[in-house]
Amino acid sequence: MTANTIGVTGLTHSRLPARLTSLQELTKIGSGRSGPDGFSQELLTEAEALLRRSGERMRMSASHTVVALAGGTGSGKSSLFNALAGANFSPAGVTRPTTKHSHACVWGMEGAAPLLDWLGVQRRHRYARASALDEGEALLTGMLLLDLPDHDSVVTGSAALVDRLVKLTDMLVWVLDPLKYADASVHRRYLVPLAGHAAVTTVVLNQIDTLTPDQAADCESDLRRLLDSEGLTETQVLVTSATTGAGLSELRRVLAAAVAVRQAATDRITADVDALLEKFAVYAGDSVPGWLPPASPESAFAMAASADVIPSGPVPDPASARPPWELADGDEYDGNGRVGAADWQPWQTTAAPTRPVSSARPPWEDATPDGSGEDQPAEDPAIYVPAGPVGTLTAAFAKAAGAAAAKERIVAATGDDTVRSIVFDISRRNVWPAPFTGRCLRNKHLEQWYGREVDLMQHVEEESGRYAAARSTGNFDIAAVIAGESLGLVHDVPNAQAVIERTVAEAVERLARSWAVA
Repeated sequence: MTANTIGVTGLTHSRLPARLTSLQELTKIGSGRSGPDGFSQELLTEAEALLRRSGERMRMSASHTVVALAGGTGSGKSSLFNALAGANFSPAGVTRPTTKHSHACVWGMEGAAPLLDWLGVQRRHRYARASALDEGEALLTGMLLLDLPDHDSVVTGSAALVDRLVKLTDMLVWVLDPLKYADASVHRRYLVPLAGHAAVTTVVLNQIDTLTPDQAADCESDLRRLLDSEGLTETQVLVTSATTGAGLSELRRVLAAAVAVRQAATDRITADVDALLEKFAVYAGDSVPGWLPPASPESAFAMAASADVIPSGPVPDPASARPPWELADGDEYDGNGRVGAADWQPWQTTAAPTRPVSSARPPWEDATPDGSGEDQPAEDPAIYVPAGPVGTLTAAFAKAAGAAAAKERIVAATGDDTVRSIVFDISRRNVWPAPFTGRCLRNKHLEQWYGREVDLMQHVEEESGRYAAARSTGNFDIAAVIAGESLGLVHDVPNAQAVIERTVAEAVERLARSWAVA
């Protein structure tokens, strides 16, 4: 396995879709190489779950930040929830302090209902802070505060519910108490795995009203020491009392800051991807010679380095081209010049992009990494057949498309002979970002490396030379013939005169039939 876009920390949030796309491609490659000597199936399943969960969250309200108060029995979590909400929304247990259900308080309900449904919060446990708010409360507008069940509760299903919601929330506030702040169950099961989530994790030592000032300082210092020893050195620790209100203003300030920037959701997903990449690291191989991202040629290609492009992995058919979280509600191409669901990413908030129609060649053929279009070969034997109506295929397009041998292959092929793959992109050292993936005809070179893209990357020096030679000589057993699935409708490549004559003849025939009927 070699590095790609997902093996990066500290990315800007605009890079998150690219990282998810790259993770999807890595998962596809791993799925074809699982088993005792390959990728762990458990790891691949975890990656698929992360992709699905991330896509679902990014389609939900971006105006809301989901903050969860999590903790054990008797930590004062529900009391803290009520203190922040300003009302007794989540009643604490009397005989045995325990929270059985998730409760939610929302500052600004508009658009929050689908998010609450996704989180699984029952309607009778949803509360809104939508009335006249003072200035302090207004700063929390957009926060969806959850009071989770106790992770150590004896109530059946509580632990499983906590495990699920901990993965879904944008920001986690772990509420600990002076008696159980060092409880191994919460540290080993929850806090230690979140060592890389400092940006979206806060630890609160609650109930300090039960301690003297010296005791409170000792507990806080010992908790800080414990977290540091577990790798949570950047995780913030606050000291509060839901009873006296001590520390609540500071907690509100932290929450208001997270709500204001509206980045907790993407920060959380980014941290999840980083954590998952650490598990993939055991499969990492050596750096691939010459494999450099177009926008950063000076970067070393290592596991933590960044590639500014997104490999487009092998996809055998339009259905499997969709990310696992995407609804199968569209064809790859709808015939109206628009890219369909197979190309549009679910986290994009705009409509699916339009495919350029002014050029017969796809954009990844004519463009360069810097967008100038310079330094491209004058002639490229790769042929591109649009996936849309074939009536636009004229002799002028056929002439511009390239070698006659490639045209012959297109005429002889069917849609089943095409496949999406990054094999040719790797071979020519020019991998382009989604959604500009290319569908190509199968040939010997593709069959040799299809499903072995990682191996191809490790032999890129040798194979790129062979591919360049094949392009220059028109050897389409190696060079790509880029063609859409509609090539089955192409039965010949007539010149312009023949196309016009056919069109005129068909028009005359139809007019004659209509006159005869009349």
